[in-house]
Amino acid sequence: MMNIDDISKQAAIAIIEEAKRLDKNTITLALPGGRSVSGIYEELSKINDPIWKKIHIFLVDERVVPITDDDSNFKLIWETFANVLVKKKLLPLENLHPLKIDDTDNHGASSYTEILKRYNNHFDIVLVSSGEDGHIAALFPDHKALKIKGKQFIYLNDSPKPPSDRITSSVELIAETNLLIILFIGEAKRDALTNFNNPHIPILDCPTKIAKKVKNAIVYTDIE
Repeated sequence: MMNIDDISKQAAIAIIEEAKRLDKNTITLALPGGRSVSGIYEELSKINDPIWKKIHIFLVDERVVPITDDDSNFKLIWETFANVLVKKKLLPLENLHPLKIDDTDNHGASSYTEILKRYNNHFDIVLVSSGEDGHIAALFPDHKALKIKGKQFIYLNDSPKPPSDRITSSVELIAETNLLIILFIGEAKRDALTNFNNPHIPILDCPTKIAKKVKNAIVYTDIE
């Protein structure tokens, strides 16, 4: 059985290896927040590779809060690894794309969709962590956001998990990635992992099943 340290190291290596394999001038990497990924971010901060100059970092989802707020996913990314790589002059500051909350009806979801369009309009690599209910990003079981078509960011004001106001990647945006890395960390995620492995359970009931639509998916878990 893998432990969280092993998973963090392997996932970080998988991200960098995929970026190198793609061999593109612009590589889009979508990242989440949460405790399960903080170890991966710390491992990424140690990887001194010139490939970082080609990687553009987006949020796979974000809370509707300022980027300086403790609930901000971007703040976690910045504090755990991005600032380290920027200081090392490995990652250009302009390659970081925080989701800036605005006063529009969708609080910046449309603007973020437009920004991604400038970078090939898709994610090359996506990292997500499953919740206890099988949600990834802010795509929750039986939520209307799962039914929204198109590659876009979606605003929701009724997240089953607080905070209620969030912005998330759509199903199609995640599903089009070249590589999806999905984590099931902790005993509390056992039911989510069981449902993920059940071929009879649809995406609507188990959003982690989006991984079945992706070209390449890697599943990491510390659950026996």
